[in-house]
Amino acid sequence: MRLRAFALLLFWSGILFGCGRVERRVRIVTLTHLTGPQALFGDGIRTAGALALKEQQAALENAGWRVELISYDDRGSAQDLTATATQIAAQTDIACAVVHTGTAGNMLAIQILHTTGIPTVLPAETAPVPDGFSASGTVWLSPDDRAHGAGDAEWMAANDYTVVFVLGGSGERAQNIQEGFLRRAEALGLSVTQFQYSAQQNPPAWILALQSASPQLVYYSGSYGSILLPILVDLEDSGFLGSFFYAESEAEYRLPERYSSQDIALFFSPATAHSEDFSRPGQFAEKYRNAYATDPPPLSALGFDAVTLCLLPLLGANAADPSWSSPRAGIIAHWQSAKVWEGVSGVYSFAGERPCRTWVYAQSEDSTPIWIPALLPDPTESADPGC
Repeated sequence: MRLRAFALLLFWSGILFGCGRVERRVRIVTLTHLTGPQALFGDGIRTAGALALKEQQAALENAGWRVELISYDDRGSAQDLTATATQIAAQTDIACAVVHTGTAGNMLAIQILHTTGIPTVLPAETAPVPDGFSASGTVWLSPDDRAHGAGDAEWMAANDYTVVFVLGGSGERAQNIQEGFLRRAEALGLSVTQFQYSAQQNPPAWILALQSASPQLVYYSGSYGSILLPILVDLEDSGFLGSFFYAESEAEYRLPERYSSQDIALFFSPATAHSEDFSRPGQFAEKYRNAYATDPPPLSALGFDAVTLCLLPLLGANAADPSWSSPRAGIIAHWQSAKVWEGVSGVYSFAGERPCRTWVYAQSEDSTPIWIPALLPDPTESADPGC
């Protein structure tokens, strides 16, 4: 009787799992706001993540993986979030995590996942990274403020801008961006002159400092408001013939009649657009509406890409492969060996290359992964064949 039962078990196992194919059960976790005033953001990440898993489910099962998506609410005190992260870290079948915590104090939760070896994707994480924070195996789809500034410095060095004039704005965000930029610029050997901008200066004192420094590029990290256009006009009136890089992106589309100058090349960072653009046009929005009969919430496209980044390494690996005994290590290795990847929220490069309209994944001076913004071409110009 026992032999007969065992034979039946082998028979049904062969039918269900493809004649000896090993099926491995793993879970992807999302840790986001699911309650409270920011629940729309967290729920957008969660629901889009479920859509990404559904899209890849059949291919995952063919490769021998049974993947489940589980969600945790990150609301509550920092102590509660630490307990939640510890609970997640204790589950050995967690292969990857998608975390949107939103505050610097909650970075401790991410560090707990990192210490356990759980690869983590951070969609739209813009909290400043605490000093000494290390999280290799962690991917930012939107850089924190200081990493944002460091990425801008990397971009300038890679594009041969070695003499830079920093026009600093007020406010915590601008200061954090500036701090990250200056720290990385020093490490890269850039020649930097700083000047604190004030709209009350008339005539603008910073123009005299600019002319004395003779920079190739002016870097402004501050609010848009009614400030950006006067800065550009003052630059043009001063006879400046270099480049202007603004640490935000949305202002590009607010300039009157697409302000342009024949003498000044304008660059805008894509970081803000990718983390705060609430409308997701095109195929993703249609896909989301078909699934949920509603428009995609804020950050949902980033959530879709974040979960997809967790799943892609599994699609190329059979669960029966002994080298994949640890899916966590395999996912991190896949990220490290990847090149250019196009998601619904943007094009990303893991190889340090800079195709047009691409964010570049790189290691900062303290080995924290960052995204480097690349050139945003003027859409009114003909596209470069290499883009």
